[in-house]
Amino acid sequence: MLAWLVATAGLAIAAMVPIEVICDVPGLGQLAWKAALARRSAFAGRPDLLVAMVIQLSNSAAALVSGRLRGIREASGA
Repeated sequence: MLAWLVATAGLAIAAMVPIEVICDVPGLGQLAWKAALARRSAFAGRPDLLVAMVIQLSNSAAALVSGRLRGIREASGA
């Protein structure tokens, strides 16, 4: 279940860009899209970096939690 939640979070963040652009909703996805279209390469990578950091942090948190759960199960003998 935890792996599914982490994968879903990554997909939700990736789906943010086209939804914000099509619906004309201001947000990080639309900001990244407009920066890429304007060829502002110094700014275009920053929202992508933020998204990558969120995905990596969620993967790390999932690994820590699953490791703890595995340790608890092994200690109880289950």
